[in-house]
Amino acid sequence: MPTPDTAVAVLTSALSELTSALSPAPSHEGAITAVAPESLQHKLNGGTEARIGAHYADVVVQERALPADARVLDLGCGFGRVALDLASRLTDDQAYFGLDPNAEAIAWARENIASRRANFTFDLIDVVSQPYNPDGELVGARYAFPFDDHSLDRVFMISVLTHVDLATVRNYLEEAARTLKPDTGRLVATFFLLDPEVEKLVAAGRSAYLLPWQLGESRVENRENPELVIAHPRERVEDILRDAGFANFEVRQGHWSGRPSTSLLDYQDVLVADFGTVTPAPPRAEVPTATAEHESLAELLHEHGVAAGHIASYLVWALSTAVNALRWQEQGHGVLLEDEAGGEVAVTTLERVRGLDFATCIPSTTPFGAYFPIGETALLTAIRETSPEPTAAQLVELLGEVAHFALAVDRALLEGRAFQSQPGGGQRPAPIPAPPTAAPAPPRTARSRVEAFLTRFRRS
Repeated sequence: MPTPDTAVAVLTSALSELTSALSPAPSHEGAITAVAPESLQHKLNGGTEARIGAHYADVVVQERALPADARVLDLGCGFGRVALDLASRLTDDQAYFGLDPNAEAIAWARENIASRRANFTFDLIDVVSQPYNPDGELVGARYAFPFDDHSLDRVFMISVLTHVDLATVRNYLEEAARTLKPDTGRLVATFFLLDPEVEKLVAAGRSAYLLPWQLGESRVENRENPELVIAHPRERVEDILRDAGFANFEVRQGHWSGRPSTSLLDYQDVLVADFGTVTPAPPRAEVPTATAEHESLAELLHEHGVAAGHIASYLVWALSTAVNALRWQEQGHGVLLEDEAGGEVAVTTLERVRGLDFATCIPSTTPFGAYFPIGETALLTAIRETSPEPTAAQLVELLGEVAHFALAVDRALLEGRAFQSQPGGGQRPAPIPAPPTAAPAPPRTARSRVEAFLTRFRRS
């Protein structure tokens, strides 16, 4: 059990990482500013947040130095979301190869990226993919990467192995092992990985997907189009990795499953596997942060029992709840937190949250007065589009406002004191889900249960 000082230090560090994720993506000299059409972005990546591309570019190039003549393969490159960021990081002597089965995406990447960077090439591969290339003639489970043995320094597959069956996973991991250099090679791939903890979260409805259908050893979300979302058993994937020759690997869990993640940007589980001895990359420049403000907020969250590993998912829930509360307020509702004496206290005005544009975060079809859980990508986009270059201090102030609001609501939910007023009078329990770190409510005495019942009876 960490000491309070250690826990606060870890929380402070996690808050710093979170602020960095919310901050503008680092600018690089000669960056390509082209933006793919939203229709293409949603079709290929499910989101439009450019910071995600920069995040995965960090994973590819940070921590392990790229050789001066590096060769990098982006399998399933789409329109080049990661390539757009790498274009300003790789030198002219470092080669990037993007492969994808979607003709529209490859055409856009060639026109907007390859035309400006001679060391970047994008090629169409005729691998069959029900969502992206249904008429393809090649089968993923037998597709050979068009590269010689031990000729690549990086192979990365972002949101690829979440759309293919286990036989294709095996083939792609074996092909990565074949083509990577034994001394500088690194594989980066994302998954939806199943283990006993994730299975419980899925069964409890805490994950982003229900995964109700079995596909061999894997689980899928849609029986008619299984390649939309495929989750694989973690133990099986790790066995495949070892058989392929990846003895040195780690998995950084994402928060798709409902488990905590210290990064808002790690939605899928991220696998990083290395060959040979790791050569550390030069340290990245530190992002200036408001350390004192981070520490103050960390102490507040620690006192409430929020662990560092849960901080991102907790604050996503908090911000989502704040946005819903403001929407209800516009509809004539309100969130009321009953105090210990039974009096009603309205929630904070949330001035900083109110200043952000969350108009697109909640669909217009959401029922009147209902709670809509907003995802981290939509929240990031709203923050970035409202204030493209927020300072660290401004972000900490926003997180602080959200955290104070969340802690008050969290306590009230645990004790049954959170209500939603109705436009025509009266109130009902606020339809707010429990936060990711919610502890079970403490046992209630017979007297407290009777008092709670009488309170509700008087209201009705």
